[in-house]
Order: sequence, then structure tokens, then C-alpha cells
Amino acid sequence: MGRRGRKNMDDDDDCLEREHMRKRQKTTGKSSPSSSAIGEKANEPSPTAPNDAEKAAKKRLKKQLQKEKKAAAMKSAQENQKKTKDGDNSSKVIEKKSNARDGKKKSSNRFIPCRKGVKYWDVCVGKGPVLQDRKKAHVKYLLRAADGTKGKGKILDCDSNFAFRMGKREVIEGWDIGMVGMRQGGKRHLVVPKSAGYGMKDVGAGSGADLFFEITLISC
Repeated sequence: MGRRGRKNMDDDDDCLEREHMRKRQKTTGKSSPSSSAIGEKANEPSPTAPNDAEKAAKKRLKKQLQKEKKAAAMKSAQENQKKTKDGDNSSKVIEKKSNARDGKKKSSNRFIPCRKGVKYWDVCVGKGPVLQDRKKAHVKYLLRAADGTKGKGKILDCDSNFAFRMGKREVIEGWDIGMVGMRQGGKRHLVVPKSAGYGMKDVGAGSGADLFFEITLISC
């Protein structure tokens, strides 16, 4: 082979060698991350757990909200209870007034009419024997002026142990009429008009006024 042929072969070998060197440089150029890069990556901030102070603050806030909610519920319950109580008291007052009105009506309707305008009402029925005509009776009585059946009239006369014989005209006619059927131990209210009482005579209640007696039959 001549000189030109050997030269061409050498040139080819140089080219192959240079190509091989370039490939090697490319391969070796992709080196592993440097220690400085690793250090930087290690120093990068990583996700951490929530801060303890923040946790504590949230916990305190939650407790405060629970306390406020509980206090509001207690206040509402107390207000409702007060309203209910006021409503009950109001209802009781209304009921009491209504009962008082009904009591007045019933009180006036309880009186049983008799002869000559005499009326009586048995406040308490006795358990003893019935008062007999012409028999002696012991009574406790109170004479009041107008509206004496309500216990508000002026006291005109009274006796704690008054004795008389029934039907013998020893008392005003209103007693002989109004005490019929009364039992021992009983209490009776008696309304006696002037026609069965003292007529137009004024005994303290006014001339010709009705007389209101409270009579308790002690014995008969």
C-alpha cells in the first residue's frame, strides 16, 4: 500500500477516536448531583406538622364558643321558664277573679226563699238532731247591717249562747220561719226583711232595713 493509503487509514482512525472521545465526554458529562446540590435540597423547607401554639389557640377558641353557646341556651331556657311562670300566674289571677265572681253569684243563688220574704243559706249542715217546734234551742248568733252575708256589714248585735223556744214567738218571726229544719251543729245565714222582723223600727241598720243573721245551733 502506498503512502496515500496509509494516510487515509490514519485519518479514519483519528476520526473514530475523536468520535469515541466525544461520546465518552457526553456520557461522563452527565455526572451525579453534586454534594452542594444535595445539601441545598436537604435545606429546602419540608412540610411540617401544624404549630403547637396554633393548635392551642384553636382549642381555646373552640372551648370559648362552646361556653358561649351553652350560656345562650341557658339564658333562653330561663327566659322561657319565666314567661311560662308569668303566664301561669296570670292565668291563676284570672281564674281566681273568675272564681270570686262565680262565688258571689253562687252565694246569692244559694239562698232558699221562705214565707214573708225570709231567705236562708246553710253554710254548714249539722250532724246532730233536727230542731223541733216548741223545743228549747241554744244558739250563737251575729246580727249585721246591710250585706252581712259577705261578712262586711257592721255588727249590730251578738250573743254566744242565746236560748229560746222554737215557734213560741219568743224571737222575731223571721227566726221561727228561717230556722225550720236546721240541725244541731249547723251554721245558717238568715236574711230577714222588715215584714218578718222589726217592721219600720230602726235597730241600727236603718228604718225598715233587711237584717242579716249568722246563726249556729249549739243544742236543741
